[in-house]
Amino acid sequence: MPGIGVRTAARILIDVGDGTAFPTAGHLAAYAGLAPVTRASGSSIRGEHPARRSNRQLKRALYVAAFTSLKQPESRAYYDKKRKEGKHHVAAVIALARRRVDVLFAMLRDGTFYQAPAVTSADEDHRGTLSGPACSPSRSRSATSPGLRASRARRG
Repeated sequence: MPGIGVRTAARILIDVGDGTAFPTAGHLAAYAGLAPVTRASGSSIRGEHPARRSNRQLKRALYVAAFTSLKQPESRAYYDKKRKEGKHHVAAVIALARRRVDVLFAMLRDGTFYQAPAVTSADEDHRGTLSGPACSPSRSRSATSPGLRASRARRG
């Protein structure tokens, strides 16, 4: 799965195992602290808030994996959609992590490997000839900007 390296995969496997302890993806997300909880006492319901009781190491691993996966066009599109809905950066990345938990749970449940979604002709029409995170409209630096030239000079 994009964004999940050796250390992150090890953390997920340590905490989740084979996934049989979780009946649904929602249960796994709640365990990781990615699903909101409703605070209620008697007839007073205070709405949904981030979970405080969760596996923080797993939540951090899934958050970092989601943040790293923003380089992938599918993840970037979902993140941009959440930002357009008015969510802040952290909330949008957590929403992406929650969505990726659904995919991870399905992979564990079915015993399958990650398969990137197929690109449809509608996706190709919107992207044109340039695609990927370097060509997304959210990037403000052009290929000839001094900051980009300096970073390329340092690398190579």
